[in-house]
Amino acid sequence: MKRDKIIETIKQFTMEERLELIELASVLIREEIQEKAKVKTEKIKQLKDSAKFAQSLYESDGLLHDLLSSESEDYFENKEDYLTNKNLVSNV
Repeated sequence: MKRDKIIETIKQFTMEERLELIELASVLIREEIQEKAKVKTEKIKQLKDSAKFAQSLYESDGLLHDLLSSESEDYFENKEDYLTNKNLVSNV
């Protein structure tokens, strides 16, 4: 329904019907705001949970700790192997 047609229809409403329409619109707006807040809260929770999980991977004894730790041995035997494998990975 076009906006102009809606306005023309509302003009034909009684004052009580317009007030009911305003109430209904207010309820719908409140519900939408609450739903958006709920979705945002859930997304934030999921991001926090993901960050905690990822953090555990990089802590000592984590699966990725050895790859990034300054205490771990080099993964490649020499600089040439590193550069060769780095190029292979970047081309994928």
